[in-house]
Amino acid sequence: MAQRYEMSRKQMMRRKRHRRRMMLRIIPVVIIMVVLLIGAIVFATSGALDDLSYSGKKADLTEYFGEVSENEAIVVRNGEYTEERVTLIGGNPYVNYDIVKSDYVSRFYHDEKLNQILYTNATETLRTTIGTNTYGPSGVEYTLSAPATSIRGETLYMSFEYLKLFTTLDYTIKGGNDGTPYRIEIFTSSETVRSATLEEEKAIRVAAGKKEKVLVKPAKGTQLRVFENAGDETLADGWVKVMTDDYYIGYIEKKHLSDVTDIQISVNEVEPLNITPVRKDGDVVLGWSMIAGQSGNDTIYSQLDSSSGLNVISPTWFYLADDEGNIGSFASQEIVNAAHNKGIDVWGMVDNFTNPDITTAYILGDEAIRTKVIDSLISLALQYNLDGLNIDFESLKEEAGEPFIQFIRELSIKTRANNLVLSVDNYVPKAYTNLYNRKEQGVFADYVIIMGYDEHYNGSTVAGSVASIGYVTEGIDKTLEEVPKEKVINALPFYTRMWTVADAVWENEADAPVDSNGNPVDYVIEEVQTLPMQQAIDAAKSHSNAVTVFDETTKQNYVEWSNGNRKTMMWLEDATSLEAKLQVMKERNIAGVAVWQLGYGEPFAWEVISKYY
Repeated sequence: MAQRYEMSRKQMMRRKRHRRRMMLRIIPVVIIMVVLLIGAIVFATSGALDDLSYSGKKADLTEYFGEVSENEAIVVRNGEYTEERVTLIGGNPYVNYDIVKSDYVSRFYHDEKLNQILYTNATETLRTTIGTNTYGPSGVEYTLSAPATSIRGETLYMSFEYLKLFTTLDYTIKGGNDGTPYRIEIFTSSETVRSATLEEEKAIRVAAGKKEKVLVKPAKGTQLRVFENAGDETLADGWVKVMTDDYYIGYIEKKHLSDVTDIQISVNEVEPLNITPVRKDGDVVLGWSMIAGQSGNDTIYSQLDSSSGLNVISPTWFYLADDEGNIGSFASQEIVNAAHNKGIDVWGMVDNFTNPDITTAYILGDEAIRTKVIDSLISLALQYNLDGLNIDFESLKEEAGEPFIQFIRELSIKTRANNLVLSVDNYVPKAYTNLYNRKEQGVFADYVIIMGYDEHYNGSTVAGSVASIGYVTEGIDKTLEEVPKEKVINALPFYTRMWTVADAVWENEADAPVDSNGNPVDYVIEEVQTLPMQQAIDAAKSHSNAVTVFDETTKQNYVEWSNGNRKTMMWLEDATSLEAKLQVMKERNIAGVAVWQLGYGEPFAWEVISKYY
């Protein structure tokens, strides 16, 4: 019995020792498991586990930026890489001269003969010779850090350094030397942008999403430009578009940003050209006097007496005489004195059509000849004590457009310096007359005159009005889109065209001329006569079978009569027609009225004009 007890006690002791050994083995394992569990909890709550779900793969920057020449910079606008490229010459940014003219400053003038770029302001012309880093007015020279302009191949470029002297512009350029393409951001005005601070080092990705490739990984505290969702409604929740200060553009979760605020990017403003015009007090009532020779001046005396309300007379006295820049003149001091005695100003008209053999583009395109013309006109104006000059250069071709407006700029400096009014005659705006650059005329000229007539002219294939109300209204409204109303004058016709037509049958309707409504006409024009307004009215009265009706479309009295298969048609310029046009002009509060021409004037016409001007 005692022996069995002793054996049982020994077994129990062995079991206890076994259990102790097992516990000693288990406890470390449990401790390790607890530690691992605690570590896992800490790891998960710290966000480190979350980080493992983000891709760490880097983006291919060549693929990201696309193909860019080593001598080009990608233009960045509003957080976007654009298709625009800026050319780098000697590490400095340059822009194609054509883009300069279309997008930045249209006022530059390329003088190919002198190999210079000119810029005319209110008082002087600045110039830089292509390829040099100097510029300035005559007798003064300023220096730039790089050439103002440069030619590569056949393309002319202008430096941003020079361009920003003339327009509100600033730029920052990045990249290039770090193996990435050059990037340039261009500002043409001060802007408010949104900025934020990166709370910790985090990746900016090429697209919104954890698995998107890493573009760049800025350090904690980096300032980023923020574009919210940049208008992309499909952008994943919580992600925003950002841009670094060296123009990496990508996406990051908004939770990593703090201190989101608006900041101002300031650009030094270049003041717009401010030119004080030489102006006539009150409304202008101008009449052109057609003078074809010295003896024709005698007719002006009666015109001055019969034109009630006239306050400016513009005799057709001066013309481009030859391609050397000489000026022909029919001017008369006696006429100037007579006009001044009546309180009437004299603006001598200058034309380019009295001598049809001259080449306007050549004359105005050569600086020496252009300067000769300007100096001669100023000298004549001062010699005869004129009050102004009226430029009437008609039928210009495209190649004459740039030289013409440069002529107006340079002439305006001299007219202002001598207190002379500068007015310029223009056609009713059409696409083919854009070369006259009415917008720039509106800056440099004192008055821009619309020749609001010749809607249908001697060479027209369809009979019609000289100046329908629609034609006149369109001319004024389109001019006002480019020229301040206080500089706009509309010219009215003191004449009517009488059209004699014969019946015609067109074998092919496509061969028929069409009227203003696009309808083919059933006649051919046999004769066109230009009649002073009273003669046209008398002609209508002299035919017993003449029928007169008011044409609501043109706001004119329309007259026609027949003689066999021939028909005569007139859209009369009379008191009714003039009043309709003057109402439109007064409603738009433009600067005045002109008339072509004084020799065709009648008392009733001046009575109508005096009601408005």
